Amino acid sequence: MTTALTKTMLCPDGWTKHFLRMLDWACAPLLPGAHTESLIPRRFRQRMGSIALLAALCLGTAAGASEQAQTLDRVVASVGKVAITESDVLDEYRLERFLEDGREPSDRPGPQEMEKIRGRLIDQKLLEFEAGQSTLLAGPSEEVARKRLAILERQFPNEEAFEVALQPLGITKQQLFEKLVWQERILRVVDHRLRPVAVVKSKEIKDYYQQTLVPQLAQSGNRNPPPLPEVEAKIHELLVQQKIDQLLKRWLSQLKTSQHVELMSL
Repeated sequence: MTTALTKTMLCPDGWTKHFLRMLDWACAPLLPGAHTESLIPRRFRQRMGSIALLAALCLGTAAGASEQAQTLDRVVASVGKVAITESDVLDEYRLERFLEDGREPSDRPGPQEMEKIRGRLIDQKLLEFEAGQSTLLAGPSEEVARKRLAILERQFPNEEAFEVALQPLGITKQQLFEKLVWQERILRVVDHRLRPVAVVKSKEIKDYYQQTLVPQLAQSGNRNPPPLPEVEAKIHELLVQQKIDQLLKRWLSQLKTSQHVELMSL
């Protein structure tokens, strides 16, 4: 769940954002500042995040335009035999911002942001391969993706306005839905693989309650924290997701070695 609609979903730090969306909402009065906020973030964030746009940048055939196309589409990373171009990174940035803000950004990401987005795309490519090999059914992923798409579409006065807003991104509503399906499928694969080993002990829950939750509530002026049994399940899930974040980092590191990831200059 996440604190907001998934922005970048699959970086280890952003995984919690997507998976803890409803948990963060339910615990807001009880667990202030408890959600993980680093990656897909502004910031998910969901996270979980995002899948590279399929549209290619089309430029003219004049010499100047051709030179510009080569610059924009130069390869900046490779995952096995799959190339990631600069235009892929820029497209991902625009999609992430659209999912977060409901509109195309007018600015271009700086060097540090470009590097972060490239890293997220690499992680997504690695996990897309794992999802493609998974036997998990796509049905639940499609259902969740439809709900996410509906939430996004409600930000616009009507379906036509929504589709018009998608045009600058070079994708259709159906293509966006397919991307969201892939995001959800990847999240299911990650959860299926890592949740069983993300074990949380009773002492960890108690320590979090006493050392983190109660002091945070006191700082916010709440001197009457809820009894531990009332929030125990929520704290447990929060700690599980934090452990999944850590496990995902290790898994991605292993995948980068086995799939041979190479970085080029941005």
